[in-house]
Amino acid sequence: MIRVWSDLSVVILAGGKSSRMGADKAFVRVGGKPIVERIVEQLGGYGAETIVITNKPDDYRYLGLPQFGDVLPDKGALGGLYTAVRSAARPRALVVACDMPFVNLALLDHLVALAPQFDAVVPRLNSPLPWGEGPGVRSEAEPFRAIYSKACLGPMRAALDAGKMRVISFFPDVRVRFVDEPELDRFDPEHLTFFNVNRPEDLERAEELAKENAEQLDAPNASNDERDLLTALDTTAAGHWALVAGQLTCRNCGAVTTLPANQQATVCPFCGSSKVLTQPLTPGLTPPNAIAPFAFDADEAPKRIREWLGGKWFIPDDLIRLGRSHGLRAVYLPFWTFDGHVEVDYQAEYPEESDSFEGLGSRREVVWQWISEYYKHKVDDLLIYAASSVPEAAIKSVMPFDLKALVEYRPEFLADWQAEVHQIALADAAMEARKRMRDDAERGARRQSSIRGRRNFTLSDVRVMEPTYKNALLPVWVAAYTYRGKLYQVLINGQTGKVSGETPIDWVKVAIVAGGVVLFLIFVAVALAFFWK
Repeated sequence: MIRVWSDLSVVILAGGKSSRMGADKAFVRVGGKPIVERIVEQLGGYGAETIVITNKPDDYRYLGLPQFGDVLPDKGALGGLYTAVRSAARPRALVVACDMPFVNLALLDHLVALAPQFDAVVPRLNSPLPWGEGPGVRSEAEPFRAIYSKACLGPMRAALDAGKMRVISFFPDVRVRFVDEPELDRFDPEHLTFFNVNRPEDLERAEELAKENAEQLDAPNASNDERDLLTALDTTAAGHWALVAGQLTCRNCGAVTTLPANQQATVCPFCGSSKVLTQPLTPGLTPPNAIAPFAFDADEAPKRIREWLGGKWFIPDDLIRLGRSHGLRAVYLPFWTFDGHVEVDYQAEYPEESDSFEGLGSRREVVWQWISEYYKHKVDDLLIYAASSVPEAAIKSVMPFDLKALVEYRPEFLADWQAEVHQIALADAAMEARKRMRDDAERGARRQSSIRGRRNFTLSDVRVMEPTYKNALLPVWVAAYTYRGKLYQVLINGQTGKVSGETPIDWVKVAIVAGGVVLFLIFVAVALAFFWK
């Protein structure tokens, strides 16, 4: 199942003259389907929307997708790319050409995971394509299997206004993350995703490739799965983090994080200390099976802090520079999430009115009857923080996280990001989760029984049924700073932008306000005394 990337638009570029093919490339068939239909089928639902850039709307109307024509006509491929990014409703656009029939979802997931840190994420081939011959051999950037943010629009327009028509002409003016070999080879060693159909002979080769790689090309993109808890507690999970160079242990606060393969992290993200020890990753450490991407980048995070600080009256005036701090770091926090349902059997006495007869008369009285009842409580995504570097209260204050945005974990997600290593074992987390489930279910049963005015509530049995779990990484931005010798920590939810943390208090401001209140009360008292005289 493909998971939706909520901040991403999928944009299909359906331009070009198709002069060498002799027919519209988008509609030539590969594997029995027009190329454009293959792309829509494979990427439908991958982003928040799918749109088509074309100057022939009648030809593509049957797809049922929004269509946009060139904003700047006759500006070539760069003009089409500009229209694609501008027309996208989401902050980032995954741009795909209509003549490239093979989609590699694992590679695209990797590009999306990198996107929040850059303006553009572009694959780049540094060697001849293994399936290429003659003029078809390329060794260059692949701009039409790439991701662009809205920040690219200004530089794109400037290049077009200057008469620069090459697609890559604006690259020097934006932050580009090139994904080179062998990084590409981890996902697509044959580079099939970059095969484009320009000529009849390319079409013949595409048909051959489709048959040769049918199993690989038809493989689904598995979503994050929920694993059976009871089975997991009886087995040892195996797996690998890959793309993680080691782990970083802070000698100041004790936090343990992964060391990304593409970064040289020398500072603890939780306390800002440089007293860190780089070590190999702990053997047997279970990797996560789900991860939620960051929803905004390093440019947006300081703005959220400044807005948060702006709502606080009693902070020191010089603290606002925290909002521009370079100590703001992105990190994934580890969580165990649990699902299941709880069945509760209980008994209670309930009042029932009855008539009693004495002599010739009768009177109404209340009789208490013991009744056995049943209550069922559903548990969905109960979160247990699997480490200790962030106070539990701070985590609760930035909740909720959007767990529907979880996608299947792949090792490449942490090639450029730090993640805190979980320090609470599954068995310990499961015990805590079961306790919370049981407590919540008991409260629900008590509420249900209290509607009818019960007394002597008694639990008979509480059963946690069909428990499942996920080992998930959730995104936060952390700012650790020292003010007048005391360490403070600020946390930002990497999905919603909700901010929480401690701040120092300017007691001079407090004294001024308190003094003003006292003077006002004295004034009111004097005025009232004068009035009553």
